[in-house]
Amino acid sequence: MARPWFSTSKQEHGALAFVIIGVRMLLLTVWFFLSCIIGCVLCIFKWRSPDLPQLVCSFYSPVSAWLAGMRLVQRDWHHTKVADDAAIYVANHQTFLDLSFFGQNMPNRVVCTAKRELAWVPFFGLFWYASGNIFIDRQRRDSAVKSLDAGTDRLKRKECSIFVFSEGTRNHANPLKLLPFKKGFAHMAVQSGRPIVPIVASVHETLVDPAKGLWRGGVVVVKALPPIDVTGKTTADVDEIVKSTYDLMQKALDEVNAEARQLNSL
Repeated sequence: MARPWFSTSKQEHGALAFVIIGVRMLLLTVWFFLSCIIGCVLCIFKWRSPDLPQLVCSFYSPVSAWLAGMRLVQRDWHHTKVADDAAIYVANHQTFLDLSFFGQNMPNRVVCTAKRELAWVPFFGLFWYASGNIFIDRQRRDSAVKSLDAGTDRLKRKECSIFVFSEGTRNHANPLKLLPFKKGFAHMAVQSGRPIVPIVASVHETLVDPAKGLWRGGVVVVKALPPIDVTGKTTADVDEIVKSTYDLMQKALDEVNAEARQLNSL
């Protein structure tokens, strides 16, 4: 496939490659904060509304993907439509570009979780809170549990769906293999009775790795899996739910990676 604009390959190390990458990062950063500012303005009219994340992602995500020279291929996206009711979306976490892919065609009324430290990022922290998203304080277990309990209550009322990165942090070590999952999403599922919808995105590091002077761009494959029904499950089943979700997502990750390698001619 044709290489996207402003691309660099592993063979193009040196000052020029890092200048090109610097330009990309600057454009992406400016667009990110501009989108957050627009989101903050929209929050004046829709304070704490779970409609806002989808609205902002509808323009932020496709533009940021284009600026990054990336093209999205979505597979089995009809599985995400349970969000018209309420669900817990569980995804793998890789790079700062994740939202560029997961945010495209986001289901209705979905809020996301993020670590408490991000609340201090200018404009982003304000938008995140004002649009009804959830901050998790990982340093204080009681606070984290309280935040998850509040999310569970919103799921029970079918006020919104919740999107979580189940690994809890970006996977830098070996993105081909998922990190161990946190259990919070499974607890929310069994307590609310809402289904789990796993979503996986193919590995980005062969397409984008700024530290190595690589910004090739290309295709990212994102796949939604069938909803996992937790009806009748209890907290005693949490470990089993976590393991089965992990196994399904790891298998799907292997599949989308194979497809992405073929589409990117790697």
